[in-house]
Amino acid sequence: MSRTDKYSKQRIDKLKELCVKHPDYLMQELAKEMGLNVSDVFIIIKSYDLPYNWKFTKNKAESLRL
Repeated sequence: MSRTDKYSKQRIDKLKELCVKHPDYLMQELAKEMGLNVSDVFIIIKSYDLPYNWKFTKNKAESLRL
């Protein structure tokens, strides 16, 4: 069984809903809301092509370094 097989449809739908409602959330915030590890959130977003704004997160992180 692959790692992505262990995620329930409800959990995936909840994460998708959070991604849509809170597009400014970082993965750490999504993980906290979901009660998951950041790596699990990343795997779900990547595997199920959820609407997470990768570019926004990268730009936000770069602007914090300045």
